[in-house]
Amino acid sequence: YYMGRERFAEAAELYSVMLEEAPEDSQILAFAAQAEFLAAGRKLSDHARLLAEQALAANPHQGTALGLLGMASFEEGKYRAAVAYWERLLVMEQPGSESARLIEDVIAQAKAQLGEGEGALAAHASPATPTTPQVSSPGVTVSVRLPEGGAVNPGDTVFVLARNADGASRMPLAVQRLRGSQLPLTLRLDDSSSMAGQKLSAVASVIVAVQVSPDGRPGEDGASWLGEAGPLAPSLEPEPVEIVLAPTQGS
Repeated sequence: YYMGRERFAEAAELYSVMLEEAPEDSQILAFAAQAEFLAAGRKLSDHARLLAEQALAANPHQGTALGLLGMASFEEGKYRAAVAYWERLLVMEQPGSESARLIEDVIAQAKAQLGEGEGALAAHASPATPTTPQVSSPGVTVSVRLPEGGAVNPGDTVFVLARNADGASRMPLAVQRLRGSQLPLTLRLDDSSSMAGQKLSAVASVIVAVQVSPDGRPGEDGASWLGEAGPLAPSLEPEPVEIVLAPTQGS
């Protein structure tokens, strides 16, 4: 109500009260940070930044927090950080959708400020096409398939992501987005597919997770099929590790 009427200070006070009841709710944390940001004339205070970062710690896919931190970074002239946040947000959007195009536009603006081209955007703007993996830096190669008799809708989204096996954070280091029609597939995750500001080769081991999402959004909760392998040590070894997907309850 308050946000819709642009009464941001009152909204911030309300979310502060709500956080007393649910201090780890990622959505409330993100909305509280957004309200404080807007109430302060689009300036991100240390407290608002902390709220947004806590939201991402609770849920690395929290879109409001990713968008807010990206926007604040851009307005502070921290364009590389803005790209990093927005690229993580872009992975969650349906390729070609209006929201995806808007995010692509702001990423392009940030990259222009950095003097970079738009080529790096292509991998996120459309689904990846698996090819014979080329080994150019330490990484992991995986082969993903359904069990015998298993089937997914051709238009379902397949997320293949790697995260640090030794870290508490579930934030992905590298992500590729594909279609159900591309299964079975073999692909490689390495520094070329790492998220901005991340290097898969810099960690000792990773967990590779696969999520098949009917609605195009990442996360295990809405997935119809899941798979995982690891810990795997990034290397120059091209031989793939097999991941056989398993259906989730209710799918």
